[in-house]
Amino acid sequence: MSLPSEARETASLAESPAGKALAQFAKAHRKHAHLVHVTLRAVNPTLINVDGIWSDVARARGHGRSAMERVIAAADAFGVSLKLTPYRLLYETDWGFESEPEEARRLDALNANALTTEQLEAWYVRLGFVRSGQFDGPGDNATPVLHRMPRTTTLQA
Repeated sequence: MSLPSEARETASLAESPAGKALAQFAKAHRKHAHLVHVTLRAVNPTLINVDGIWSDVARARGHGRSAMERVIAAADAFGVSLKLTPYRLLYETDWGFESEPEEARRLDALNANALTTEQLEAWYVRLGFVRSGQFDGPGDNATPVLHRMPRTTTLQA
């Protein structure tokens, strides 16, 4: 019995440097997951895409930076590059919260501390990311794609 191609690809990535880095990050991040959400995806054996990193608990408290440092440490440990497109996350509070005014106020407070896309790009640059020369999004609203090469290429078992 053979696996479908998607299942074979997923299984092969799990044993790749990127898959091992994802597993290491997941283990290191487990006790912090309630503070900050991180969505990562192995693109190929040596590249992880950071699809999202955000906190719906608090902003500007260092939770995102700590999580990103765990992502970077895992990627570096296995010689894996990181790629992402920074974009501002704002919560919609104009509809559906009539019965939950406290939740709307909480989300408005999170929005007040949200970094702009330009501030996010600068934040990632401080963590070692550089512009790749590619852009994501339409025309004038395109956002630069950022890339970070690993600081070490020594694989750990």
